[in-house]
Formats: sequence, structure tokens, C-alpha cells
Amino acid sequence: MGRQHNVLYRKEFGFVLQTHARFLKICKKFTKGYLKEQIYDRDHALKGAWLRSHFSDTISSLVAQYYATGSSSLAKPSKKYIWMFWWQANHQELPVIRTCIDSIKKHMPDDAELIILTKDNLAEYCSIPDHIYKKLETGIITLTHFSDIVRVTALADRGGLWLDATIFATADFSYAFEGPFWSIKKPGSTHKFVPRGRWTIYAIGSEKNSIIFYLMKELFSQYWAHYNVMLDYFLVDLFMNFLYENVEEVKTLIDGVQPNNIQVLGMQGSLQDFWNPSLVDGLMKDTQLFKLSWKQQVPVTIDEKMTLYGWFLSQDTAKIF
Repeated sequence: MGRQHNVLYRKEFGFVLQTHARFLKICKKFTKGYLKEQIYDRDHALKGAWLRSHFSDTISSLVAQYYATGSSSLAKPSKKYIWMFWWQANHQELPVIRTCIDSIKKHMPDDAELIILTKDNLAEYCSIPDHIYKKLETGIITLTHFSDIVRVTALADRGGLWLDATIFATADFSYAFEGPFWSIKKPGSTHKFVPRGRWTIYAIGSEKNSIIFYLMKELFSQYWAHYNVMLDYFLVDLFMNFLYENVEEVKTLIDGVQPNNIQVLGMQGSLQDFWNPSLVDGLMKDTQLFKLSWKQQVPVTIDEKMTLYGWFLSQDTAKIF
């Protein structure tokens, strides 16, 4: 944390959390294994306790409102919406994004509609409060974290499936639309991240009017109405975990998803490996959706041998699978 950010963080969240954040930053450099996992657990618990002390009454009121107003009537969206977000609408200029989007179009259900949200069409699909737009304009909310608000709003207002633009599909994924809630679930994941494999915010969906995204949308709105600093970089996951631990209906929906797409990060970690059919077959054995990164710098060839990344970019996805 920079000096100015330290001051703002302490003003918003108090001395204990600010001191803890600085302590955690130091500890991460000098610890590993079980001890490091315990530090992350302590970090998540402390921030979860802060959320409970400041938002428990809010959530109780929102849950009551959800049921009292009839919002609880789950509804299949009129279409199987697939949502993506790219603010500047220049996604076609990036090879990784272009290839990922082409793969989604190839393997999505026939009755699905892919909508790429940009600054030009966002208002047509998502009702986002003015105070959030104002904080985006002033830089208090970054585009990265604004995308989290967009994703929960799209799913709350319309339902469907959110996929980051860096998701690469290798087979049909229509199963993602079958239940009231779905996400990639990868058990046994590291304690470093709040979800621990229970959900992935980059591939997540629900029916329209899901209590999860109704509450997430309202939680973001009320948080940014009162605060000007992120409690944590992964605030969206802290919010999900807060709801998971405090709203039984949310826990039931998340726990109801079976493990799937176990190798979701496997391709990203293997892009620099030499391409061979067994490598691809091994990755695709139990996984249809892979998370990549458009920022990752990987060579297309090494010693004149094609890497997995080279194969990924050079092939016509219509002929690969």
C-alpha cells in the first residue's frame, strides 16, 4: 500500500485492519506452506468479520425485501444470455480475446445469445446507480472492479451466464444453463483466494432473479455509497463468501453445484510447453472451459518447436475439435 492509500484505508476501516494489511504484505514474502495458508485464512476471517459488523443488518433487510416484493420468483431468461465485458470495444484487436470469443460462439448452445458489454451498450442491459458511475469517472473504482459490478448486475437483471473474455471453450457447455445457479467448481484450491474452489467469478451464472445476484448487486451499491476504498482487491469474492456464510439460501445454491472443469487453469500454466496431442487430450479429459490471460507473454515457438500457445493461436477453432 502507498502512503496515501494507507491513510485512506485506516480512515475507512480502522487501525486494526490497516495494520493487519501491512503485516500480511510482509508475511507473504517470508512464509510458505501451511503457515502462509494460515495467514491468508486470518486475513479473510478478519475482513469477513468487518463485513458482518457493518452489513449484517443490511443483508437481513434485503433478504426480507427479496421475498416480500416477489423478487424471489426465479425465472428462466427469455434467452440463454452469455455475458462478456470489454469497455473499449477493441477486443478483436487482441489475438487471445478474438480466439476465445470464436471458441465460445462455436460451442455455445444454439439458442444462446452472446452479448459483449461495452461503454456504448452497457446502459441498454444493466441498471447501474449513478454514484457508482461517478466513482468510476473519478478513479475511485477501477475498470477491473467496475467489471465485477457489471457482472452481478447483468446476472441479477437478466440472468444467464457470465464468461470472462479470456475463457476458451473446447466443447459444448450447455450444462451451465441447467440449474438455478452454476459456476466452475474446483475443489482443493489454495487458501490464498477466498473461494477455495467453491466458485469462480470469471465463469458464473444463474436464472433471473437469483437471490445471490440480487444481494450482490445491492451489496455493491450500498458499499460504494458509503466507502471510497476497496476493503480487498478481491472484494467480489469477499462479498460472495459473506453471503455464503450468512444466507442459507446462498450456501445451498453454491453447494448444489457439482465439481466441474477441474483443469480450468491447466492450459494457462502449459502455454509455454511444446505442443503435442497427449498434452491437449489430457487437459480436455474433464474440462471444456479454460481460463487464459491476454496479458501473458508466451512465445509461439521455442527452438523452432511450436508451443501450446502457438497451436492455440495458429489453428482455426472450427477445425481443432
